[in-house]
Amino acid sequence: YDMGYYMDYNVRYYVLGSGVTFSCVVSGGSAADLKFYKLSDGEQVETVTLATKDVGNGVIETTGKLALAVVSTADSYYCNASWNGGIPIKSNDAYLYILDIVQPQTVAWGAVGYATQFTCKTHSKLMQNESSIRSDIKNTNAVATAIWQFKDGNEWKDVSQNDLFLGASSTTFGTTQTSKIRAAPLLASHKGLQVRCVATWESDASRQLYGGTVESSAISLNLSYIKSVSVSAGEHVSGDTVTFTCITYANSQPTFSFYTFGKSLDSNKFKTDGKTMKTSKDGDEYRATLEAELVTPTVAVSSTGIEVYCKAFLGMAMGTLTKSVNVKSYFNCANIEIGFQGKNEYTTNNIVDNKNGTHTAQTVCPADSTDSRYHIIESVGVSGKTSTCSKETGLWIPPRLASCVKQRPITSGVHQDVYFLKDKLSFSVCVSDPGGFGDFDSGPSTTPGFTTSAMNSKLRTSLEGETKCGAKNSIKCLIEKTCTLDTENTKCSYGWCAKKTATGLYECRQENTFEVSKFTSIQSYALVISVSVNFTTPTYNIQEAMSMQGLAAGKKQVKFTGCDSTYSKRKKRSEIAQQFETEYLFDLAAGSNTTDVEEGKSIIFVSSLIALVLSLSIFIFLVIKKSMITLGNEVFEDDGEELE
Repeated sequence: YDMGYYMDYNVRYYVLGSGVTFSCVVSGGSAADLKFYKLSDGEQVETVTLATKDVGNGVIETTGKLALAVVSTADSYYCNASWNGGIPIKSNDAYLYILDIVQPQTVAWGAVGYATQFTCKTHSKLMQNESSIRSDIKNTNAVATAIWQFKDGNEWKDVSQNDLFLGASSTTFGTTQTSKIRAAPLLASHKGLQVRCVATWESDASRQLYGGTVESSAISLNLSYIKSVSVSAGEHVSGDTVTFTCITYANSQPTFSFYTFGKSLDSNKFKTDGKTMKTSKDGDEYRATLEAELVTPTVAVSSTGIEVYCKAFLGMAMGTLTKSVNVKSYFNCANIEIGFQGKNEYTTNNIVDNKNGTHTAQTVCPADSTDSRYHIIESVGVSGKTSTCSKETGLWIPPRLASCVKQRPITSGVHQDVYFLKDKLSFSVCVSDPGGFGDFDSGPSTTPGFTTSAMNSKLRTSLEGETKCGAKNSIKCLIEKTCTLDTENTKCSYGWCAKKTATGLYECRQENTFEVSKFTSIQSYALVISVSVNFTTPTYNIQEAMSMQGLAAGKKQVKFTGCDSTYSKRKKRSEIAQQFETEYLFDLAAGSNTTDVEEGKSIIFVSSLIALVLSLSIFIFLVIKKSMITLGNEVFEDDGEELE
């Protein structure tokens, strides 16, 4: 009779991890030899148990069972039956379909302040093979119920116990059901949070559906963040080109941009003309770089620099990340010029980089020679021998370098005694000799006076017996014999007198014809005694020259009254005239006061030594003294008596 066999159930549905048993039943005249095979690779499956049963009429039924303790992959199985070593007969295929979580998510990405979504996809249809839904039954749905859990320490808890999680949802499309749950808002502390879904299928034996539960692997939360924003290392100054680098950790390529206060880099501070941003990827690390030229130093805006921001846009769902780097750039003193105060025809500068962002400029003068020396003329707060430029301000302090002044040797000097007379004298001083009578000319009986020639003779005297009058007894260098008298320019002057602005020397005229733009201290009725000297050994020291041409210690003025010698063409002169010369005018020169006269006129006495550089060779030293004397209205007459 015929022998045959069958394998029970064509398709079975098990949840991943379940145990499965396949049975193969054959009948024949004797017990059969049964073996099970996997269709995908044709390999024999060894786990088989056999049982036989005599069902009568000489028919023996053989049952083979294939028990799989844990199923992990879908596949088809079949059995081969043979009798007494004969040719095996193959059964039909039995398809094992595994209900499982598909495309399992292991990482969820989010950003601080934004939301993220966890996803769990599961099988949702009964399949007759890997690609086709069963067509022999109407209800092919195999939708699982998904719940969500989060890990708290070592314990998994339902998401309902954590306010971070919002509502869950699920949708089915094709053969897959997608369950989702959102979490928001994310904090930095949520990094590494673990979430899983638990999917459960209900059993339905009528459809060979054997339910069960599958737990997904843990889904770890990764937070997208900007790992670092940096600028080229080192200290930067205006004109430098730097590179900004932004490194972001994310699950997809961000859209990068750099900006300062607005939506882009401030073009007044950072120049990016012709520069393009470059991006690269290394795993989940995305990098953006941008070159920029530093224009205006950032310390000009703030002493602490300014912030440059990197923005990484991750999409509408993930949001935008920002992070900044402080950029502190300084003034480049090497490119900031410094000028000189005044003319700099003899001056050069030497600028030194101090290697700390500052530069020092120094005035450099030519070397001294035999006929010239050079001096630096500084002005407080305006110029100096040195000036320092600060990287923080870009300013030179002081703002200019002092210039070198060429100084020739000082070969001569002038000393002046200036007498400002309050009113016109009743006698003549330093006038020409109208009658040729010598140093004291009575002239009209009411106008006695001192002639120019007599006074100049006294000032220029070189007589050994003269110990009181003349420049030789008053001027320091003449006493010390370190200079010689310039007799031509040693003289007296009287009338309208004024100080010449250009030289500092007093000049006298008969009328007030002085230009106020060129002269100061214009006075009427002034007497000026000028002594000019030539130094035996020229000097470059101004103070030394002042001292040499000035009055010797203890001297108040250059005397021209009360002299030891007679400087007259006449043999005799009146006792009254001599008394006037030796007493009244001596008092005038000495600066003493006479108050025992009945009536008189006030005379203000000023003795001056003027300090000045005249063509860099003539120096005058000025000292001013004041005193008050009174002269009576005496009438002097020449009695004709000759005095020796």
